[in-house]
Amino acid sequence: MIFTVDLEDHLSAIEPLKKRPYKLCLDCKEAVFWILAQLQVYNVKAIFYVLGMIYEKDLIEEIKSGGHIIGSHGFYHFKGERINDNSNSLAIKTLNGDLHTKYRSPYWFSTKRPGKAGGFYLRAYPYSQLKDELIRTGVLYLHPHDITLGEPANKNPYYWLKRHLGLHTSRAKVVQLLKEIKFDGP
Repeated sequence: MIFTVDLEDHLSAIEPLKKRPYKLCLDCKEAVFWILAQLQVYNVKAIFYVLGMIYEKDLIEEIKSGGHIIGSHGFYHFKGERINDNSNSLAIKTLNGDLHTKYRSPYWFSTKRPGKAGGFYLRAYPYSQLKDELIRTGVLYLHPHDITLGEPANKNPYYWLKRHLGLHTSRAKVVQLLKEIKFDGP
């Protein structure tokens, strides 16, 4: 079993980063530090797929210092981004110091979705169904906004439901999975 995190903010899948100033929100940072603390408690190593636009040295160093792997999740979180895009190559070199890394494309465009054990499904599925899906697929994936305590309001009812459904139970589900599942690491 592998534990993965797509390091992006609340708006990455809703509003392209090129069209707005970028800074990782405090709620998302808090969620990342909560994830890191839980991984340390349960001695689990993870892959953090980081957007190239999110180069926050202190956060990346904190992730690396826990023995976790940094991978690329694209640069802007656009559909169609690929690992060999120039901006992605630059981001990967900046994050890791070399070009050898793991890659997960935004929206699963050029990488296969590892089932439904994470993201929206982490929040929406009952725990038993989520656990069964994780056992079936072998990969848990989540985003900071899947467990944040401060998901911002959204005027679009579809996005509001998609981002708020199950938030009140998501952290407990993550902890329960860490207690019950043996994650082998990346």
